[in-house]
Amino acid sequence: MRVIKNQNMFSALSQNLVNLEMSNMAMALQTPTILTTYYRIESDMSEVMHGWRSVDDFISSDSPVVFDKIENFPICGINSLLTEGAFDDEVGYTEDLTTSAVIYPNTIFPKPNDCFIINNNPRTAIFVVTDVETTTSKSNPFTKITFRLKSVREETITQLDKQVHNVYMTVMSPIGNNRSLVVLKSSVNNVNAHLKSYLEIAQLYTMLFYDENKAAFVFDGIPGDHNERRCFIDMTLWKFMFDEGIIIYDDLIAYANSNGQKTVDRVYTGCPDIYLDEHAYHRSILYRIYDNNYNNIVKKSEFDRYRFPYIYEPTPRITKYQGQNIWYLETYLDHPSSHDATRAFHIWDDEFLCRIRHNDPYPEVPMGSGLCTQCEMHCSGKPVLCFNPYLRNVVIHWFNNGTIDWDSIQITDDRTIENYYMIPLVLGIYKKYIQGLAN
Repeated sequence: MRVIKNQNMFSALSQNLVNLEMSNMAMALQTPTILTTYYRIESDMSEVMHGWRSVDDFISSDSPVVFDKIENFPICGINSLLTEGAFDDEVGYTEDLTTSAVIYPNTIFPKPNDCFIINNNPRTAIFVVTDVETTTSKSNPFTKITFRLKSVREETITQLDKQVHNVYMTVMSPIGNNRSLVVLKSSVNNVNAHLKSYLEIAQLYTMLFYDENKAAFVFDGIPGDHNERRCFIDMTLWKFMFDEGIIIYDDLIAYANSNGQKTVDRVYTGCPDIYLDEHAYHRSILYRIYDNNYNNIVKKSEFDRYRFPYIYEPTPRITKYQGQNIWYLETYLDHPSSHDATRAFHIWDDEFLCRIRHNDPYPEVPMGSGLCTQCEMHCSGKPVLCFNPYLRNVVIHWFNNGTIDWDSIQITDDRTIENYYMIPLVLGIYKKYIQGLAN
């Protein structure tokens, strides 16, 4: 995906994986957090023999046991002997060394005979879990493990890695809907690649339309009758972005910040529920297309209803904006409004709706020829406004359950009505795609 303008490059992935969330949990337990490489037994793939008594049988060239490896796995409450004490080659760790630790919520549920290695320890050693029990500290649910030293032999560590099936890594905020902080490493790498494009578009949209003084995304620039500048706020679009966490309280931006992907300023605004009720919001074309309920035939056949925004002239009823020349787009109607300014916001033209209904994407325009060469097309005898075929094709493919080529999308950095509406909708669709990769 490319924005047609030179944008700042994203910084390299940070190695600091312990964020405020984990720090708060550590404070609850009043012990530090350390990072480990954790080897969890993959129960579905392992054939464990009940007669085994030694973990040697679990880590050997003849063992049928398979492990999942979790990188940078946080554990709390380990005795300082293991993390701070130097390893003495003559004395070493005693073979009967047994101690305990705590596993954080939303990570894994450990099992006996799981193993782990403490990262950056003075001497690499394998520790094996011997017992597991649930515990609660200051109303926080945790899992307590008891473990003992297994081995410091390099051959055992090498063999343990040979029995690994999947590699996971720990993230500091969840991606998607499963809320787990342990994610398949290949999925994380795939998510991170798309996350860069998502952040680039989100930052572009914020730069184009976010007004810090108004604490809202506004379209600014349509002149009035006396050439005064008029600002427009679409309450339906605002509620859509608020409810779905698109830029506003965006969990993907939170994930990027907490996992070192990039430091992105977050946007926090109030919910416009007092201006727009749920019924009016859910019947709007913006929500109907995004919700995309394929099982509701009536809804799909009538997705093009309520596509015309109704504009309210400036009013002092919203005290936050009193004295500003701000116009409000609130409810969406089934017929055009008579107000002159409303026509500029009719992005759901007949050409676009025809293509959505018949799954007929726009021809994509080569770079350098501009993004408005298709404007002479007509549908039902009505002309088409200037548009971005790449953004519109995302909507067409999404609505018809098609495949979206996210790498081919082009976006201009212009303050256009098309960008004002289409970019948040495309970001919402992109966000669901990224969350699906993680899940």
